[in-house]
Amino acid sequence: MQTTTLRRFLLFSGFLGFLPALVLGESVYVSDTFRLGTVDLTTGAYNQIGPEFPDGSQGLGYASNGALLTLGFTGNLNSINPSTGVMTTVGPSGLSDCSTPSSPCAPNSVNTLGSFNGQTYAMDHQNRLYSVNTATGAAALIGTTGMPAIPFIPLSENADGTFNVYDEASFQPTESSTPPSTPDGTTSLAER
Repeated sequence: MQTTTLRRFLLFSGFLGFLPALVLGESVYVSDTFRLGTVDLTTGAYNQIGPEFPDGSQGLGYASNGALLTLGFTGNLNSINPSTGVMTTVGPSGLSDCSTPSSPCAPNSVNTLGSFNGQTYAMDHQNRLYSVNTATGAAALIGTTGMPAIPFIPLSENADGTFNVYDEASFQPTESSTPPSTPDGTTSLAER
């Protein structure tokens, strides 16, 4: 019973610390935007599975065929083979592209994705809830959640050289003078 409760919590919340996490069977899969891996919950050891993703993504869900799902900052629903870590595009969600500094980054840009009870859901920067068709990638608006919108484009640079980040605990914007870095050491998605 405790494992079922933990599994449902992780699938619904989509996060283990700052990493989207998903429990499937006895494994805990995590994604840090550019790669997939597992975390041993008794030791904390991380093991990367496969190459880095070609489409930086947010959230982690599951498909009925055993694949993992994530939502790319490009707005595409992506499928990940949990054995190889290889990502393939399922299709466009209809949510706005926010993958580079020159992207439109509209209020309906990708925020996160998660699965619960066989359904896949997404949220945008306005924290509106969408159902996601896992066969096509298309997202259909369910409605507003009442949670505050994200008031800026996460990880965007301000005119004074600071970067917009937010405190995961409070979702309050903060500024950092240190550029965020990606796994390969670059400081923006545009450099990839």
